[in-house]
Amino acid sequence: MVADLGLALFFVSGGGQISVMVTECVQGMIALFAYIAIAVAAMLLIPWKHAVAAMNTAPTDASMLNPFHTAGVQDFNAWFYLIGIFLSTYGFQTWLGAQGFMTSARNPHEQRMGNLISVWRRAPLHLVAIVLPLAAFTVMHLPQYAGLAAGIKTDIHRISSTTLQNEMSVPIALAHILPVGIKGLLAMVVIFLSITCHDTYMHSWGAIFVQDVLIPWRGGKALEPEQHVRWLRYSIFFVAVFAFFFSLLYVETDKILFFQAITGTIWLGGAGAVMIGGLYSRFGTTAGAYAAMIAGAVLGIAGLSLPQFWLAHYGVKFPINGQWMSLFSSGIAIALYIGISLITGGARRPFNLEKMLHRGAYAVDPHEHEKKSVAKSRWQEMLGMGSEFSKGDRFLAILFAVWTFGWWAVFITVCVAHFAFHAISDAFWAPFWKTYIILLLAQCIPASVWFTIGGVLDIRSLLKMLQTSSRDPLDDGRVAHETVDEEVLVTH
Repeated sequence: MVADLGLALFFVSGGGQISVMVTECVQGMIALFAYIAIAVAAMLLIPWKHAVAAMNTAPTDASMLNPFHTAGVQDFNAWFYLIGIFLSTYGFQTWLGAQGFMTSARNPHEQRMGNLISVWRRAPLHLVAIVLPLAAFTVMHLPQYAGLAAGIKTDIHRISSTTLQNEMSVPIALAHILPVGIKGLLAMVVIFLSITCHDTYMHSWGAIFVQDVLIPWRGGKALEPEQHVRWLRYSIFFVAVFAFFFSLLYVETDKILFFQAITGTIWLGGAGAVMIGGLYSRFGTTAGAYAAMIAGAVLGIAGLSLPQFWLAHYGVKFPINGQWMSLFSSGIAIALYIGISLITGGARRPFNLEKMLHRGAYAVDPHEHEKKSVAKSRWQEMLGMGSEFSKGDRFLAILFAVWTFGWWAVFITVCVAHFAFHAISDAFWAPFWKTYIILLLAQCIPASVWFTIGGVLDIRSLLKMLQTSSRDPLDDGRVAHETVDEEVLVTH
């Protein structure tokens, strides 16, 4: 952990957000091809017919092929995914761990396009997230792999904690299954992801502390440039120290995805209500926002602490997992935001959104790249395509829409066929998932080539721009201006 966090700290301290972006882009280009090689190797080593046979060993009401027969699945059932859809919508663009990337584009249009094409970038990672656990599961459940499975089980049982046994079952199985070279690629990718995740979070949370905590504590008084950079480095170093000791002392008792859900809730539980309420309502108040944020943080920390207490005192797992805790926290934060805002007079003194967003009578003369998009037709407006979209941008936006709505059409068609006509049999699902994996693989190859070429060109463009761009040493990231009514002064 010292080496891992230390290397991430080196990248951040060396060049801030610039070095974070460049190093993550380079590792991303390498990782894309590594993902494809790892996935293809796993599919060649474990034939699809064996994977299907292994999945068919699951209980009837906990099927690993038919999503309509999962009533017996304890955690990752339909509710897990429905809650996930709600949380991803509720918390859209609110995760401040990624704030450096969300504010690094040269203009709003490039930021929008970056979000759009990131869908294709995630395809190779999505592919290995399916193929690798499936390979491990197949080896552990079919008799023809009994010899290999015995060695895997021996290594797993050397771990005393049952929680860690569960978490480490796939990595240990892959260590036995994958050949030399492919195993090295996987280890390389894991190290890449660990370092780049850490340096991103160090920079984000460290910068947020200085900008949104330290400077407001000083009454908004500006820091000298050298002093500002020094405080940023102190803050980033503290984040690294916190990460080290938290990972050293905290004992996980639940599945990794639930741990991620509840830790994210500390911020996201209230942030979604504040973001949506602040941008789309006129009755929100500062008191309502504080109530939502405090509730999300308290309930998120409680979701981390309660399972520890419960296991220690009752000897069994806490009955509510992190996904449900995230939903409850978000619901309570929404209720508090609305309720407290109304109680504190939000409805009587509606907020002037037009002034805050510079709309209507408050419109300003923006730079050309910030002009409001004006679509040429209604359907282009629905897809978010404005006059600034080039032919290539339009092609990508349409391709994204076809891909997204195409899968929604498949989802709706299959649901209707199953519930209305009972026309979907168990035999349908094995070929369906095979086709899905093949389509993912077919998507990965051109996407990886595209991102590699584009990434190299964009890095060159960035470095060239940095050589010629003018800098204002007094620009310390603060934005101070009156936004609406006389009692509101926003200083970021």
